[in-house]
Formats: sequence, structure tokens, C-alpha cells
Amino acid sequence: ALAGNADVSAAADSQTVHALFAVKPTVTSSTFPIASYATTMTIAGTGFDSVTPGNNVVTFSTGTGLVTAATNTQLTVTSLTGLVPGSLTASVTTNGASSGTAVQVANVVAPPTFSAAFSASSIPVDGTTTLTFTITNPSANPVSLVNFNFADTLPAGLVVANPNFANGASYGLFTATSGSNSISFAGNSTTTLAPSASINVEVNVTGVAAGTQNDTTGTISAQDAGLQLTLTGSTASASIDVEGPPSIAAAFSPTTIAVNGTTTLTFTITNPA
Repeated sequence: ALAGNADVSAAADSQTVHALFAVKPTVTSSTFPIASYATTMTIAGTGFDSVTPGNNVVTFSTGTGLVTAATNTQLTVTSLTGLVPGSLTASVTTNGASSGTAVQVANVVAPPTFSAAFSASSIPVDGTTTLTFTITNPSANPVSLVNFNFADTLPAGLVVANPNFANGASYGLFTATSGSNSISFAGNSTTTLAPSASINVEVNVTGVAAGTQNDTTGTISAQDAGLQLTLTGSTASASIDVEGPPSIAAAFSPTTIAVNGTTTLTFTITNPA
């Protein structure tokens, strides 16, 4: 039997008469979370065409996708694009018969936004500044986020200061050992960010080599508050100039003079590039 169709056969004068009847599909409501960057999802229901997946056409409230596999009760939709955080609704048309009014089939959730910033634009060698990481749950998300994680390897010209004045332990395990170039943060499930909420994780760093220091973290990750979905977000980047001390040189001209002779002593002070 063909899902979504009835195949009726009757014998008449040794001939078989086939009649094809369209069956209205139904879509099962779901609030299961999916990532905004997801490329595949499943839709449950009844009356789907299991023989020819392409005969099932899904219409989403946002985004598009193609049905590439089907059973009587489940569609696999791939090549998803254009999903927007929030409630995702859909209707299904199977062999010309529509499921009717769209119903919610998922909660689309975006990963947290992630940024980094130094409190100063430049510091001298051996000077200290604060490096702040900001984690935000996007305002359009339909759920809260928990369990934030990231790691950061500082560039060669920076190390964690002593003391490090680290601020973030109340949100999870924040590791930043003085003198090292390694920073990591593992949040906990009790630190919950509602949509639009954010936290700052801070640590002091010291410049140990002159030059522009470009810091790029690893990606941020998080979970929805129901722990059904793990999200991977972006990296965060920040730059600071570490300025070395000026150099000074002295030279006589000429380098040899007679007793009671005169020469010029020149001091040259140079600002490092």
C-alpha cells in the first residue's frame, strides 16, 4: 500500500481497474530545539508518502528544505536554509493534499554571541590590562541557554597577570593560571541566560613582548536549558599594542681627539617600531 494513497483493484472482464485516492496528511506538533544552522530535521505525523519522498512538500514559516526520506509517519528534511530563531511552524502537502493550518514543529535556537575586548588600547611591556569576554543569549531565542564553554590561548606577547583578578568563577570553572598563556571557562547548568541576558568573564593579562598582540579564542559552545541541544557559536577576537621601552645610544664624533681637543657626544633615543 502507498502511504497517502489507497490502491483499489477490482476484476472486471479480466481487466484490473486501479483508483488512486489522496489521503490528507497530518503534522505532529513539537517544541524540540534545533540549531539555527541545522541542515537536517525530522517531522512526525501521519499519511505521508513513503514510496516517493518528493511527493511530500514541506512549507516552513521561515526557511526551506527538501524531503529526502519518508515513512508513513516521519519525514526527513535536508538542505535546510534560512532558519530564524523562534518558533518554527510547518505544513505538509502530500500528493496534492494539504495538512492544513501550519503547526509548530521545532524551536529554532541560535548559539550565544561571543566577544572579547581589552580595557586599554595599549600597554607597556610589563604593563597590565583587563581582558573581558562577553557571552550573550540572542534576544530572538525562544529558550534560555546554559553550560557555556570556551578556551583561549593568548598570543606570545601576553600572559595571565599575577595576580590575575579573574572574575567568572561564580558562573562555572574559570581557569587562568598566572604566568601562563592558557585560559578556559566551563560554565555550569545553574548559570542560566534568558534571551537578551549576558555575562562577563574577566581576567588581567600582562604584556611580555612588544608588538601588536592579536588574540582569537576557540569557539563558544552552550546548551539549551532543557539539555536537548548543544550549540557551537563563533570565536571572539581582540587586539592590543604592547609598547616596548625606548632604546638609547651614545656616540662620539670624532672618536679620537687630542688633549684639550673637542668632540661631539650624541645621544639617540629611538621609539621601537
